[in-house]
Amino acid sequence: MFVTIAKSIISVFISLSCVFATPLNLWTKSDYTPKDPENVKLTFATMSDIHMTDSSFIRFLFELGLKDLSDSEYKLDALCLLGDNTDSGYIEQYKNLDKAFSKYDPAKEIIMNVGNHDTWTENYGGELYRKLFIEYYNKICKKEIDNLYFTNEINGYHFISISSEKNQTYAIISDEQIQWLDEQLKEASKDDKPIFVMSHWPINQTHGLPGTFEEGATDPLEGGLGEQSDKINAVLQKYENVFYITGHIHNGITNEFSSKLYGYNSVQKHGNVTCVNLPTYTNFTLRGFPINGTGFVFEVYDDEVIIRSRSYMGGFWMNNYEFKIDLE
Repeated sequence: MFVTIAKSIISVFISLSCVFATPLNLWTKSDYTPKDPENVKLTFATMSDIHMTDSSFIRFLFELGLKDLSDSEYKLDALCLLGDNTDSGYIEQYKNLDKAFSKYDPAKEIIMNVGNHDTWTENYGGELYRKLFIEYYNKICKKEIDNLYFTNEINGYHFISISSEKNQTYAIISDEQIQWLDEQLKEASKDDKPIFVMSHWPINQTHGLPGTFEEGATDPLEGGLGEQSDKINAVLQKYENVFYITGHIHNGITNEFSSKLYGYNSVQKHGNVTCVNLPTYTNFTLRGFPINGTGFVFEVYDDEVIIRSRSYMGGFWMNNYEFKIDLE
């Protein structure tokens, strides 16, 4: 109990220190230039669990990250949000999210994904959350989708977004969507390039689940894809160089050293699949690197993918948290 309380106090203190320090990045110039700009094929930033409310303060925290991206002379190919873009899926929260994006130009393209909080409308599931997500996806991302799962192609690389189809903490994904995922992966694999599958929900029992979702949890379904996890994992494992990018469990970033302390890896191999779990952007965390406002930036090359950790709020790279994945 004492250790848990101590961790909580330290986490809150460090996070608040980060929040109050971040306005310094208002006066600095960001630099997102890749490590090897002549050979990089694709660059994209990722954030998860923004949990936008109708609060101007939460919008300010998110805008710090958007400004950090926008201020760089090197423009990233994409910014991907991995769900829980809003805290309850209400229209006022989507409007606040849209207001933040309207001020900045963070990347050439934007992709948003559905999280469980985005389904929590006053209709408690219903069709309203689906309608609002599609409406504001089309508005913010300047694209046209008519479903909650969809594919984007950027620089010849496939980004496949899958989504829960009902309002639950865990995902509920139909066999129809799983078949669609298999078809999309089969088509994308013809290009012999890495494929990026995005979902708010991790594969069950990866990244330290279920204990990293809820302290003391033992149900293997907790914090992950739910009952469909094995089916989806089987589909993902059929293909090479698949990156499965998620959020949801509100962890901080770990590296090889700290993963032994906290019992999970932010980036891990799960069979053939590279699983990447993003830190929570807005919420405090008791596990891993305890500063909020962080995320991963991907640099894709012919033979490897470099995943770099970035404090978007603070405007600096976290060089001790960098991952290199060799491509098959």
